[in-house]
Amino acid sequence: RQRQMCIRDRLTSGYVGTGCILQSVSGSTVLAQKTVVVYGDATGDGKVTSTDYLLLKKYFQDTSVLEGVYLYAMDVTRDGKLLSADYLKVKSYFSGKMDLYA
Repeated sequence: RQRQMCIRDRLTSGYVGTGCILQSVSGSTVLAQKTVVVYGDATGDGKVTSTDYLLLKKYFQDTSVLEGVYLYAMDVTRDGKLLSADYLKVKSYFSGKMDLYA
């Protein structure tokens, strides 16, 4: 599944989410470019929501289409693998038992 590239020009408010491309430019020349990863954000909206949790749950049920940077973003333990520990951390986040970014 293809995701729309998110390139923001002079962002002053709002969220930048997983999959967005941030560019450093000088005039019309792109000097550098980075892809944003917000751990826990599989939808690319910049927030960790119940939709992200459900996408991760579906991944473990073999019914999810998570791929690329969106799959990488769900590795909240940052160990290079998507395991039940990642699922449990996101689940704990929604029950108010932990902060994913602490």
